[in-house]
Amino acid sequence: MDAKNAWDELDGKEVSTPTHTSTKQIKSPNIEDVAKSMLETSDTIPNWFYSPPKSDKYFYGAGEGRDVEEAKVSALNFIAGEINTAVSSSFTKTEGYSKGSNGSDFYKSVRSKTRSEVRKINFTNIEILKTVKVNNKIYLLVRVDKQKLFNSLKTKFDMIDSKIDNEIQTSKQYSKLDQLITLNKIKPQIQKAISLATILNTLNPNFDVVKYTNKYNSY
Repeated sequence: MDAKNAWDELDGKEVSTPTHTSTKQIKSPNIEDVAKSMLETSDTIPNWFYSPPKSDKYFYGAGEGRDVEEAKVSALNFIAGEINTAVSSSFTKTEGYSKGSNGSDFYKSVRSKTRSEVRKINFTNIEILKTVKVNNKIYLLVRVDKQKLFNSLKTKFDMIDSKIDNEIQTSKQYSKLDQLITLNKIKPQIQKAISLATILNTLNPNFDVVKYTNKYNSY
């Protein structure tokens, strides 16, 4: 199959439910074997490499490399870049946090930590859609389910949020000075929680990021 036909197979269809039987859902340890089993050859770089599909349900990533692993890393970096771009626009929803008692320096730190959190996302349940070899390079098209990614990050967020709440509630039985010491101690966790909340809102707009930023701002 040439590159044009490979793209035509995706173009015009509901990308969230591909009908071709060769697509396999896998986890990272098996990605090389699955990709090799789907390998096609072409004389030209596939169109989807320059313009991956868009979907409300999935993140799509296209990558290239000398082998499947390198192409996979490239494709997932592409997805991380897409998330970072979306997260940047979501920061307008939490901008009010910078006007709270923690100040703009705190908010700048949150922005930086959010970019770091995106880079650290552990993408699982990766689906390979296309693997094409052009000369000595591998081109890979993958996708990641947004809801599954949301669920994974939400579990992580809930644990941090619960820990913050417990620390704050426990500190209330102590002096104001001790409460301030506790708040300063957990500030990095609050920054991380806001970062994750912003990412979660990007993945699912129904997640109320403002609710949590207002809560943390009240501490």
